[in-house]
This record gives sequence, C-alpha cells and structure tokens, in this order.
Amino acid sequence: MHSLIRYAVIFVAERVGFFHFDSVGNPMENFSTSQRACLINPGEKYSRQVLPDLESKPETLHALFNVNYPYPDLNTERFSRMRNINVLCLGRWGNSYKKSNEAEETKHDVEVDKTESLKGLRNMKHQHHVEVESTEFLKGLRNMKHLKLLSLQGISRINELPETIQKLVNLKILDLNACHNLEAIPENIVSLQKLTHLDISECYMLDYMPKGLGSLTELQVLKGFVISNLKIKNAGTLDDLKGLPKLRKLSIYTAKKDFPGVEDLKALRYITALQKLKIEWGGKSRAKKGEIGSDSRRLKRIDAFRQESNAAVIPCLPEHLVKLDLQCYPETKAPIWLSPGSLENLQKLYIRGGHLSVLGPTHGGNDNWNVKILRLKFLKELRMDWRVLHDAFPHLIYLEKFKCPKMTLFPCDGTGVWLDRENLANQPLEELELTWSFLSESST
Repeated sequence: MHSLIRYAVIFVAERVGFFHFDSVGNPMENFSTSQRACLINPGEKYSRQVLPDLESKPETLHALFNVNYPYPDLNTERFSRMRNINVLCLGRWGNSYKKSNEAEETKHDVEVDKTESLKGLRNMKHQHHVEVESTEFLKGLRNMKHLKLLSLQGISRINELPETIQKLVNLKILDLNACHNLEAIPENIVSLQKLTHLDISECYMLDYMPKGLGSLTELQVLKGFVISNLKIKNAGTLDDLKGLPKLRKLSIYTAKKDFPGVEDLKALRYITALQKLKIEWGGKSRAKKGEIGSDSRRLKRIDAFRQESNAAVIPCLPEHLVKLDLQCYPETKAPIWLSPGSLENLQKLYIRGGHLSVLGPTHGGNDNWNVKILRLKFLKELRMDWRVLHDAFPHLIYLEKFKCPKMTLFPCDGTGVWLDRENLANQPLEELELTWSFLSESST
C-alpha cells in the first residue's frame, strides 16, 4: 500500500475509533473504547505487553485480530467469556507469507504424494508462523453466538474442529486455509445455515468432505472441496452441491487422475450460479490394488463419453464460467471438456503445473477462445509458438508465461508478461483483476 494511502486509512480509522495506533501507525492492544483489539508480537519494539484488558473484561470485545503474534495464548475460560465477539482472526493476517520458487514448484509437481507436498510446504518462508500448544480453547466457541467471522488460517496443531462449532449459528465466514494438520470436517458443520464463505483449501490431510453441504443454501464461496479416490462411507460428492443456488466460486482438490468424469461434469452443470472454478490435482492414489481396476475404469469412462456422443450431448463444464484455474493437470493432452466451443463465456484461463503438452481445439472444430487473460506457469512439456497461440486466442489482452521452456517466440517482457495495451484501455480493470500500477511497470 502506498504510504500516503496508508496514512490516510490510519488517520480515519483512529478518528472514528476503529483502532488505537501508536505514533508510527502500529495498532495497539488497548480496546477500552474501540472494542477491537490486536494480538501484537511482544518482541516488537513498539509493543509493551499483550492485551492487558483481556484478563479483566473480554466480554466487551467485539473483534480480535492477530497482527503478528506467533503463539496466541488463550485459555478456555478466558476464551469462553468473549460472548459478544463478532470477528475473530487468530491465524495469519491476510496474505502475510511468501512462497519460495522451490516450494511453489514442489506444490505443482503432480507426481508427489501428500507427505512430499507437506515437506514442500514446510520449506516455505513464512513471515508469520502461528502455533498453539493446545486446541482446548476452541471449546469456548460455544458461547460466541454473535460470531460472524472465524479465521484460523495457518494455525498448526488443529487436527479437528470441536463439536461446539455447531453453536455458531450466526457464522458467515469460516477460514481454515492452510491448517495443515486438519484431518476431518465435522458433519455438524451443516448446522451453520448462515455460512456464505467456507475456505478449507491447502488442508492436505483431508481425505473427504462430509455429506449434507447442500443444505448450506447461503454458501457463495467454497474453497478446497475434496474429491476422494477412496471408498469412504458417507463421503460427500459434487452431487451434494447441486442444491446451492448462490455458489459462485468453487475450488476442488483431488487425487483422481480421471477427474472430472461424466457424472462430475453433470453435477457441476447443476450449480447454476457458478462463475469461477479451480481444480487442483495432487497426491498419489491410495486405493488398494484390485479395489478399483484402472483399465476397466478407463474403459467405462470412454464408453460413457461414447454414449453421450451418440446422444449428441458431450459432457462439459458449466457454460457460464468466466474463470477457470487448472493446477497440476496430470494428462498430456487437453481434456474434451476444455474446449472453446463449450466455454464461450470464459474470460480468464489459468493453467499451472502438470504434464500438459498440447493446448487448443484438439477434439475437432476450429473455434477460437474468447479468453482475455491467460496465465501459463510451470508447464515444462507445453510446446507452442506465439503465432499458434495468438490465433487460438484472438481476444487476448494479457498473457503471463513463466517457466514454460518449450513455448517459443513470445513477445513477453522480462517478467514473462505480454499486454495488448490498445485493447486494454477499453477494459474494466476490476473485472480483469489487474491494476494500473502493475500495468504501468510492464512493457509491451
């Protein structure tokens, strides 16, 4: 953030009593008048002590943010007394960590299993590591009837959520992103009928989703939905999401190389409000040999496509998608559902990692893509030159190419970016997720 903008935000926030700040603009722990507090690292020179009032009057607290405190110490009794709190962010503050290139490449290697993925994640350079000695304090959630936002992002040692999670009847946002030890989502999460945002992405110990998520009819964003290749009783499937009329953003994590199958594609098309879809393939199959015959499964899938083709209905992704993000796609050729003719409304296409070597209308037809923003990263096998790609994507205004050694003759700058500035001037940058400050530094 620009220093002048930061100063203006701090000035307004302090004037209206949103937070207390010290002389250099750092938030302070005092919440005697603002009813909003921050957890501050006591090692920082501007911090004297951590939440002196939390011991005596936690009932007055309405919001608690962990700014940079690595080891939040909240006992169950004290936590239970925060009965009037609305916002509770104990995990990482925003996007406060950076990944090294090595760790990102490890994450995008489709052949690694879960344990190897976790090793790569441990190599990431965290600026803000959050750890708790025990999760007993989470039992205090039972008294937080007014809580609307709960973020435990990046907190280690959280293996499971307490049963008291069902008491948060007014909760709208639940952020469990990067809780790497989380092993299961409780079935009673379906009690959170006001939930609009659920983020369980980067929780790589999760093997399946609970059934019943379709009853969360207010859900708009669901990140990290797991599609298991194991036969698990009562495991949730994409069919459970058919009844979500407001779901506009969905990300999926799966170890199944043949995902999405015919039934998966049909289920996705029933999510009528869906606009943004992300699919990440990762890990190795843990199914026992003989439990699922890979050859027979492949034949069934081919037969299913053949039957649909005979009926002149080829399964495809929802036609109203505007953004599609594919990570670690395991095959070498583009799937039949990735074609411009079936994704006419697609504006943004991101493909990162995997073994893809051919991109384009390889299944017949000469349709061109309507995509305006294309991001291609870590595609070591993708072979294409600029002329062929530009012919396939005639409406392209932004291209980002990174570590794709077999893509040649591209007029990108030193950062791997190409812009069509003439057409870009007439585009709404908010919809394209670009900023003028970034564009001004990029060359054509």
